[in-house]
Order: sequence, then structure tokens, then C-alpha cells
Amino acid sequence: MAMKFRLFLSSFVLLSTMWMIGCGHYTCGTTFGNATCNSTGGTHLGGGAGLKAYFYFVDFSLLGQPSGGMASQILDTSAGSFIADSTFIAPNLPPFPTGLVIVDKKFMYVPSSDGTLVGYSIDLTTGLLTTVPNSPYTVAGGTSIASDAAGALIFVGDVAGQQISVFVVNTTDGSLSEVTGSPFPTSAVAPAVMATDGKSKFLYASEGPGSSVVGAYSIGSGGILTAVAGNPFSFSMSAIAGEPSGKYLLGITGQEADNHIHVFGITSASGVIAEVAGSPFATTFSPIGMAVHPTGAWVYTFNEDVTVRQIQPMEGFEFSSATGVLAALSTSPFTDLTNNGGSIEPSGQFIFGLGTRVVGGRLESTVTPLGVDTSTGALSETLPSLGFPGIDAAAFASTDSQ
Repeated sequence: MAMKFRLFLSSFVLLSTMWMIGCGHYTCGTTFGNATCNSTGGTHLGGGAGLKAYFYFVDFSLLGQPSGGMASQILDTSAGSFIADSTFIAPNLPPFPTGLVIVDKKFMYVPSSDGTLVGYSIDLTTGLLTTVPNSPYTVAGGTSIASDAAGALIFVGDVAGQQISVFVVNTTDGSLSEVTGSPFPTSAVAPAVMATDGKSKFLYASEGPGSSVVGAYSIGSGGILTAVAGNPFSFSMSAIAGEPSGKYLLGITGQEADNHIHVFGITSASGVIAEVAGSPFATTFSPIGMAVHPTGAWVYTFNEDVTVRQIQPMEGFEFSSATGVLAALSTSPFTDLTNNGGSIEPSGQFIFGLGTRVVGGRLESTVTPLGVDTSTGALSETLPSLGFPGIDAAAFASTDSQ
């Protein structure tokens, strides 16, 4: 699946994608690794008993400047709390991070545009990070990152060199081994955003906002990449995401006034993609990012009026793994939920939504836990927001202890 940040992570890694946000500056006056601001106070929570989830931020390097660091926030349903982790010790980061991905809940990988890749092991009791063996690793480019659905492979993109490095994940200690023949050429596609299908058979790559093509590659034995017949395909997607059945790839263009989600059917034998009947599916607002629920039952969009740079309400859709059809939830749009990015933790009970709130008379970047009704897909604000501990662009991802 995609890395996020998305993302926006992406991401661009935008919510896929590694995911990126750009919604103002953090104003609580704390620093990375010791952020304790609570924007609104209060600790109350219903449902999700026994879940502890960690939400991590890594500053993107901006204009060639080194990263500002990393911070963590903790959602603990047993304690009924969402807090900034004041005990978190920020690890050594590569100098120019461009993304963030977590695999198998317990390993985190951060690429850097200086051609390095750093891996960390996550202690799911404390949320603390330790460097995996043999890290950092040398990569081509280091400008984007994704993992396969099984968490067995890491893909690192080189936008300028139009190639992708592939690594096998050691599931015991998180160390990486580069696949023979890596890095693999992309047939002139700059891999700014990447995502696999839900069965880890194919890797897809977009050049991000303004892209006119989607690259497609078969994932062979040991992680070897081979271009799919007809690669690249003429679709303009700024963000892409797989879903658990492995039959579909979803995408958005991120363009002004394009109120649609595209759904592409994946030919299982070849990896060729083509839009399903009815695609693109209409949205109320213009998506700038999206997130697919871990069950594949629902798809959520993060929306913005690009003309005036105004964040609009999130939307939710029921997704059919039989037909690829999207249908708006009866509770959508979620008029009170205005976030421009987010990450769904692996249990699927919460989305961490990134947005802005007026706190104490000033606009502040925030993170808000949104409860997911696991019967209907409806979203609700469950706990007060926390100030976003960083600058106005970051890679982010979440994991949980279940």
C-alpha cells in the first residue's frame, strides 16, 4: 500500500502517500521531541478499549534546509487520552527527509534526498525508536517511499534519475537487503508518488501534481520490478492508493474544481489499469488527498477549494470490492470535519486528521483523532485537538499496539 504522508503526504507525497500538509505554522511554542501543547484540553473517549496508537511527524526539508526533527503523539483509549509524548526522544534523522512509511506496525523508514535511507524499530509499549541494524542505507535519489501491502518490501523513488530502489525487509529486526538489479528504471516516469495493489503484485507510480502518466511495474520474485505492457498509462493522478482486494487502484487529480475520485480496475495477470464503469465518481468538493480504510470498505477524501486555499469538509464513500463502485455515505460530507490530510491507524478505529483551528485567537495547525464507526464508516470527533508540533510541511504516519 501507499505510504502516506500518502502524506501528503503523500507525499508530494500526499496522503498516500506520505503525506504533506501546508496549513500554517505551529504556534504552541514547543520543540520537536518535547511537544506538550493541548489545543483545547480535556480527555474523554468512547469505544476502542485497549487501543494505543502512535502518530509520528517528520519535518520535510524545505528549500534545501535540514529537517527540524521528529515528534510523536499518543492515543490511549484505556486512559481516554490523546497527548503529545513528552518522553519521546527524537532519533538521529537523515539531513533532508522526504517521506515516512511504517511497515508491520513496528518498523519505520525515512528516505533523504541526499541518497540515504534510515530505518527504525518501534517499541509498541513506549513508542520509542531505535535504529535498525546496518542503517543508514544508500539509495538512488531518496525522494519518495512506499511499501508493499505485506510489509515485506520497501520502494524508494529517484525522481531525477527516474528509477526505483527496492529492499527486502528482515521481519525480525527491520534491517534491509537491496534486491539484485536495484535500482530499476521506470520507463521515463519520475516516481514522486508510489503505491502497490492490495496483493503486492504490482507497483504504480505517479509524478505527483500535474502528472500526465501513471507508471506500472510487476513485482517479481524477490522484489524484481518489470515494466507492465503499455507502461506508462496516460492518467493524470496527483495521488494514488491501492485497496485490500488487489483488484483496484484509486486516484485523484488534485486539480482545481475536479470533484471526482477515479477507480481503475487492475488486470490480475498483467497489471494493466483501466477505469471501471462509472468512474470517475463524483465528490461534493475537490479532493487534495484520500485515505482507504484498512478493511477496504470505505474511502475518505480531504478537500480544498484550491482557488482561495480554503479547506473544505471531509467526505466518505462506501467502496465495493466486487465492482469498484463508490457511493457517498449518508453522513457525508462531514461538515464539522475540515482536515487537509490524515492517516488511518492499522486497526481502522481512528483517523488522525490534520487541519487548522482558531485557538486563543490565533490560527493553529492541529491533529484531531476522528473515531470511525466500524459498522457504517461514519466519522466523529472523539477527542480534542493537539497542536501540530512542527513547521508547515511534514511527513507523517501512524501505528498501533493491537
